[in-house]
Formats: sequence, C-alpha cells, structure tokens
Amino acid sequence: MIKRILDPEEFKKLLDEIEVLFDFENKNHGHRLVTHNKDHIFKAFGKTSILTWDFFVWGNLNSSNKFDAFIAFVNNKNEKFGKEMFVEYL
Repeated sequence: MIKRILDPEEFKKLLDEIEVLFDFENKNHGHRLVTHNKDHIFKAFGKTSILTWDFFVWGNLNSSNKFDAFIAFVNNKNEKFGKEMFVEYL
C-alpha cells in the first residue's frame, strides 16, 4: 500500500526500515565518499510542518507492515523561475 508520510515517527520508521537500501546504494552506486545518512535526513525533515508543506514522502507499506520502498520530493521555491517545483530528493 502506498502511503503519504506526514508523521515524524512514521518517517523515522520508514528511514529505519529502508536503511538497507541506503547501504546498498552507498556501496554500489557511487556514494562511497559522501554517503546517505538517515539520522541527518530525519533531523532535517522530521517535523510535521516540513513533511506537510516542504518535504513530500510516500512509502510502500508491504503486507508485513514494513516499508520496502519510498520516494521523496522537496518543494523547491525556485527563485530563478518564480515558481514552486517538486524536485526529486530520494
């Protein structure tokens, strides 16, 4: 089931459960020197107001009630174009 994440505790659960994906990507897709850090991501975006208006996250909650995939976008208030744009983050 695809679910929008608005609650900081649920966002933390998602990050904990998909950490294995970060580890794989860090090792296999060129993130060896600058790696994903779930704790820093949570500190930056793990607030209800941010998850509601500025950082949009959807996770796939599988039949075991675990997150196994996700996508996240930043609501970029782009000064160059004078528009708000969804920019893929993860």
